[in-house]
Amino acid sequence: MKRTRVGVIGTGRMGAKHARALAALPEVELVGVADHHHGRADEVAGQSGATSYYDYRDLLPRLDCAVVAASTAAHGEIGADCARAGVHILLEKPMCLTVAEAETLLNEVGRAGVILMVGHTELFNPAVAELRRRVAGEQVLSLLAERLAPSYPPTEALDVITNLMVHDLAVAGVLLQTTGAPVFAWGQRVQAPFLDYATASVSYGRAVGCFLASYLNPHTVRTLAVHGLGWFAEVDYLHRTLRMAEGDRELQTVTVPDWDPLQHEIRHFLGCIHDGHKPESSGLDGLRLLRLSTALRDTAMEVAEGLRRPEEAEAPQWPGATPGAA
Repeated sequence: MKRTRVGVIGTGRMGAKHARALAALPEVELVGVADHHHGRADEVAGQSGATSYYDYRDLLPRLDCAVVAASTAAHGEIGADCARAGVHILLEKPMCLTVAEAETLLNEVGRAGVILMVGHTELFNPAVAELRRRVAGEQVLSLLAERLAPSYPPTEALDVITNLMVHDLAVAGVLLQTTGAPVFAWGQRVQAPFLDYATASVSYGRAVGCFLASYLNPHTVRTLAVHGLGWFAEVDYLHRTLRMAEGDRELQTVTVPDWDPLQHEIRHFLGCIHDGHKPESSGLDGLRLLRLSTALRDTAMEVAEGLRRPEEAEAPQWPGATPGAA
């Protein structure tokens, strides 16, 4: 069977993870990794058995698809170059820095007819997959997500909503089959020039989601609690575990599939390329999430800068952002 020719653009932490995951897949030919930091490109290429490139544009003619894991500021330009070259794109989150950049990229992808998938790896966490399977069609009343870290990423200064909370916004969106609409956001800049602590609430029609993200915690926490009509579930993303209870029964550990989320995400992307299916997190899904996270971030920043009192931290709506709208 012909292997899919894949390249990785950007060899930071996530780019290196993608390269290792791709190199382990027999259905993939990892053609090369590209980064303008020559030493880093050579190091990751050596680790994954690929060829290093110092200009990603030299790699594109050799590819069927590319993983774009460069800095977020470069996503729009690199993604557009991939699209114009006829290369399908797995784009690390967040999709772009701004909604305008994401809209431009989506237009380029549409004109080129290539597949764009935004990499929200938690959607492929086996605990999340099992939760989705078990509660499909069930009514969700509320969600509470906590994503706490001891520091911000050293390679890219992104606020906690854009970088951390967006994972849980993505999971909530697939559980409830809607992006949701912003209701409230509050944040602070404690140790950084950007938001390093934030909380937000989002309306999903008959359900509400509450989200907390922080770079200030002494240890890493990634959890999700879901209240349904007559049931309750707890997800621990880090340990890939799921516990559930019905009625007033005690929580019971649920058996979940045994797979690596990143490899599962990549295989889903490859399947979409070969079968023409819509990705789990398409470019349009990524744009909707970016609109939501941007509205929440902007409101939280106004609170942090003293432009809005905490009791006035209601997040703005954008045109068409109605609770329950996909």
